[in-house]
Amino acid sequence: MRKNQSSESGLFNPRIFLAFVLCLMGMLLAVVAFATTTPNNGTLTDSSGALTFSGGPYLVPNPSSQATGVPTCNAVLICDEYALTVSGLSSATTASKYIRVELRWPELGEAQFDLYVFSGTTATGTLIAKSLVHRSESLTQFRQEKLM
Repeated sequence: MRKNQSSESGLFNPRIFLAFVLCLMGMLLAVVAFATTTPNNGTLTDSSGALTFSGGPYLVPNPSSQATGVPTCNAVLICDEYALTVSGLSSATTASKYIRVELRWPELGEAQFDLYVFSGTTATGTLIAKSLVHRSESLTQFRQEKLM
């Protein structure tokens, strides 16, 4: 007579648990892969009107800016980056108008999203404006000269 020597208990099956963990990791990778800014760039002109984009989802926080005041953006510390090009503004517009950047999100309890504006890229550019708030809206504005 043959005995079945299984280490499986009644409520916990290691094979099922391993399959569950692998499926969960696959779903997490799929969600992170879709966390892109859409569109990822735009050009502001006298006639372009407002530019918009959407991003997310954000599954983990990115507290990197708390140490240096500038965020670190990479595969682990996720950021949305939107490349804004300002082009062809008339001298009257440049002298009298500000560029206004707004960031909005739905109420998510304690969620906080910070807004940073760089001349150049996040990695190599110069920080020219930022907004750090705990509401469901973040706003900053600056003149075009700061981009140059």
